[in-house]
Amino acid sequence: MMARIGLERDDVEAAEKALDEALAKDFEVRKNPYYFFIQSFVLESKDRVEDAKDALKKALQVPRFESVRNAKKKKKKKKKSGKISKVVDGANLMVKIYERLAKLHHTLKQIGDAESTIREALEIFEGTAQETELRIVESRQAMERGDAHKALKLLALLIQSSDVSEETWIQATQVKADIYLKHRKHKKGFIKCYQRISQRLRNKRGYVLLGDAYMRIHDPTKAIESYERALREQPGDVALTVLIGNTMMTTHNYQAAVEYFESALDSHGQDKTALRLALAELLTRLKRWSEAQAILSDAIRDKKRRNNNNTEETTASWIEDVHILRILTNVYFGNGDDTQALETIQKANSIQDKILSRLGQNSNAAIAQKKIAAEIRCVIGTYICL
Repeated sequence: MMARIGLERDDVEAAEKALDEALAKDFEVRKNPYYFFIQSFVLESKDRVEDAKDALKKALQVPRFESVRNAKKKKKKKKKSGKISKVVDGANLMVKIYERLAKLHHTLKQIGDAESTIREALEIFEGTAQETELRIVESRQAMERGDAHKALKLLALLIQSSDVSEETWIQATQVKADIYLKHRKHKKGFIKCYQRISQRLRNKRGYVLLGDAYMRIHDPTKAIESYERALREQPGDVALTVLIGNTMMTTHNYQAAVEYFESALDSHGQDKTALRLALAELLTRLKRWSEAQAILSDAIRDKKRRNNNNTEETTASWIEDVHILRILTNVYFGNGDDTQALETIQKANSIQDKILSRLGQNSNAAIAQKKIAAEIRCVIGTYICL
């Protein structure tokens, strides 16, 4: 259980530790397919892709999965006699193992093995809810080997089917959109796919997906229209508000973006930190140093007030602190106060070390934070050398 939690949190180091502890307590844990499934992530994080692939093969060889594979082979020899009535306890996990195994085969350039892996899975799960998920994987494989025609044909069957779930329909439509954009360079076909998604969903998610699609074809004006529709579905959404303001910046209408953020700050409730930081970054970009510093002072004051009500130091709070200090560093440098700037970025560096210590070394979150740590140290090194 702890290994699963570590994996769900993208903390591969914690997942590995939990696996080792579980194995030390009970060697029978190796009969659980989850052990090998999680182990594959641990091994891949260490660039041991071949070993990760072998771990997944062992997962499929545990008795409860092996019996299903053997049963399907026997039915295949006796010609078609229908699907397996009850697939297996853990069918969703079994599908994930097959999907991940195919992915690792692709990573290792073992294209034929990747295709045969999905074919075997499709034979096992024919006629089940899991089949549609595997069909999407199959279409992605076709797309990756350059067979856009086959991929579109497979996706059309899913999109036109009345039996697939809404989520599967969305995934299939998104893969179709990618084929239009990446392989056929057909922007209208790409956008049409996302327009259909937004028309079907008619909610925040659909409009955000459409807005993101417009940004992918460099049409920020249409993207803003879609994001604003999403915001009307969920007024007061800070993340969406920041997204709209940042998208305005891509049109180079910086003053409109400043006014948008200022208006949003006036209308939003208590937690305005994300809006303030977005506005401060924009003002810094425009070299309006005193205005940016005033906004950051408000953000710091609000944060101190929140911290007085909450004594626990969370990773999210530290990440926010670093964000504030990095913008403030740029403001001090812009004002010519190099001494204060260096002190501020060094403080950010100390907090960033605490973040990395808490996250561990191998999680996806840690990878992103390592990049920030490198950027901070680059700034420190640059100004120490001045």
